[in-house]
Amino acid sequence: TAAKSVAFDPVSGHVFVNADVIRDASDVQFASFELTRDLSLVSARLGDPELLFSAFAPDGAGVRVVDDGGRLGLWLREPGREPVRLGLGPRPPQDFAQDVHFAPDGTAAIAFWSGRIELVRAGAGGLEHARVDLERPSECVPPEGRSLVYSAFVASRAVYATLYCGATILRAPLPA
Repeated sequence: TAAKSVAFDPVSGHVFVNADVIRDASDVQFASFELTRDLSLVSARLGDPELLFSAFAPDGAGVRVVDDGGRLGLWLREPGREPVRLGLGPRPPQDFAQDVHFAPDGTAAIAFWSGRIELVRAGAGGLEHARVDLERPSECVPPEGRSLVYSAFVASRAVYATLYCGATILRAPLPA
């Protein structure tokens, strides 16, 4: 079993882990675990829905991205509120939610390998959501460059992301 990401929820004190369970090259299953602060098991899940990534901000805001039968879903929790769920549409093959960063205004930037960046935050009128599709330099377009976006964040009215294709940073203006 290979843990992929670990997230600590400062509100509950729980730890969330997603993992690949590899039996042989043709048998990979996906698992997720919820543990208490002392690492006692709260719950374990094997298979659908697959937890792709989870992250929590220091103030307790939390995001989880899941694949439920080929459809992406997002869970957003703001401190003191019930979680909100949002469908993000179909999941392209081999596209994984890789990282989440929270901006000072509470916007969560969720980076996918494909260069798809989902921006979400709770607003006065409900959930605010926008999508940014980052363009790669021509020498970094898969499959030749086999480039993957690993991380994204919001700053100065733009989205910045790291691209695995040399030392490459991508930038796009925020949606209006």
